[in-house]
Order: sequence, then C-alpha cells, then structure tokens
Amino acid sequence: MGFQATLTSAAGNAPLAVGLGNGVGAPAMFLIAGVILTLFAVPFAAMSRRITNAGAFYSYVTAGISRPAGVAAGWVAQCTYNVVLLVPLAYAGYFGSYIFEAEFGVTVPWPVFTFAVLLFVWLVGLRGIELNTLVLGIFLLLEVAILLATIIGIAMGPGLTVEAVKPENVFDGNFGGRTGFSSKA
Repeated sequence: MGFQATLTSAAGNAPLAVGLGNGVGAPAMFLIAGVILTLFAVPFAAMSRRITNAGAFYSYVTAGISRPAGVAAGWVAQCTYNVVLLVPLAYAGYFGSYIFEAEFGVTVPWPVFTFAVLLFVWLVGLRGIELNTLVLGIFLLLEVAILLATIIGIAMGPGLTVEAVKPENVFDGNFGGRTGFSSKA
C-alpha cells in the first residue's frame, strides 16, 4: 500500500471533501475519520499478535468467521487495492501532462507519464527490497516536508480560524461525501 502515500491522499481527497462536502467544515471530518480509523486500528493491531500468517484480511476473517468468508474478504481487498492503484497513476498522468504544458509549452499525452511511473516502479521492484525501502523512505520524507510546509503556510497566513470545528459547519452539507473522502485520506 506504499502507493497510497500521504501527499496523494491529502492532495487528491481534501479538495473533494471540501468541494463535495460542506466546505469549511470538512477539516473536522478528517479528525472524525481519524478517530473512526483508530477504533479500527487498535483491535486490528491486537489481532496481529495472535494471527501471525501473512494473509491479512483473509486470515483475520477466516479466524473470526469462516474460511469462505475469509476468501471473499481476501478477494474484495485484493480487487480494491488493484482499483485504488489506478488513482495515483491517473494523478501522475494528468498532472505530468498538465505541468509540462503549463511550464514548458510542450504537450505530452498523459499515458506517457502514467507508463513512465509504471516503468519506474517496475525497475525499482526488480532491484529488491533494499532499494524499494530507500526510495519509499525518500519519497515519504519529501511528502511529509511538503505537507508540513503547506500546514505552516496556512497557519501563518490570514485564513486560520476555528470555523472548521464549529458544529453548525461540521454537520452541514453532504455528510456522506465528506466522510467518505475524509476517511480515504
């Protein structure tokens, strides 16, 4: 799940949560989603001490319910991961093409950037886990630095208010839309 990186989630889902949700109250939904995900993560981590095989959802659901339910959960998880992989590839293609046209005046079709990312991931994957770990660590540090710079810029600017956590703003608008996009990020 390394492709579901911090910056991808923040840059891709925050605008959707704000635009399709309730606008100013969307940041509070990220806090609520964080609490909900923590409620999931604590028992999930506790289960990992007792179920040590590498089957992830399959193993947990099989131990808790049954083998057929575990197989179904494993297939749903794998299909979901495969579909979710398309999002960062689409981002890379679209924004790569957009940036090249805006900055250099050169029109490059989006599939060129998408396949360049796939080629890069494939080549890094061929080199083994050590290089994978190094590349992922570097990208994660860069992402966190970009997000911290963004947060500091917002906090230092004139737009910092408590409007985002006021109940009338948090629970106004499209609750499903902002909850879904917030929990994704």
